[in-house]
Amino acid sequence: AATASRASWFGLSRTSLHGIACALGLSPPSGASLFDILWMLIKSQLPVSDDECLHLCHQRLAKDTSHEDEISAALLQVEDAQAVMDRQDLSRVAEAQKKVHADRQARSSFRDAYFAKARSVVGSTAAPRAARPRLVVLPHHMPQRDAARYLPPNTSIWQDRARGGWCGHCRPYSRFSESFDRHDGDSHIALRALLRRLWSQHAEMQGVDPKAVCTVRGLF
Repeated sequence: AATASRASWFGLSRTSLHGIACALGLSPPSGASLFDILWMLIKSQLPVSDDECLHLCHQRLAKDTSHEDEISAALLQVEDAQAVMDRQDLSRVAEAQKKVHADRQARSSFRDAYFAKARSVVGSTAAPRAARPRLVVLPHHMPQRDAARYLPPNTSIWQDRARGGWCGHCRPYSRFSESFDRHDGDSHIALRALLRRLWSQHAEMQGVDPKAVCTVRGLF
């Protein structure tokens, strides 16, 4: 159970975690959210502070990239092709779309609960509020070494010279890319999209709005 807690319980569903919590002698309320049950389990198994527990809960957000998956996004935009699908194909697409919507809603609910807990944890520490970062303007064209100046802390960026695009990584999130083709061949728009995702991930780890920490003017 301690190992599972350090791994944020391996992405198990709310129903599974509720059963495990009961088996461990805990008593989660019947209406407890996934986040509440996960928090209860981690706290019961590990001697961690609220801040450390929040970090462990964040792993669920970092590992769940379904909301950014290109296939999932394409599934939600197949209306134009439905006219040429048979009934069986339409049924399969409808089921897949239903699952995508459910997964995104579940992540959104978990993210909202995570942010609410982050605000309460940060508030309880009575730490001084950080000053608004000084904003800089992103130039329209730049090489990779200059683009790195606009990254959030502890992130990296590189170019995909084989297919054409920008790639980025913000641990513990997965690496991702923004191809030029996806943005009408425009390197600048692709770079802005990549920076926006990196700053969003960086802010999500802290449980704050990206606008509160991003130093690039007009990115959000």
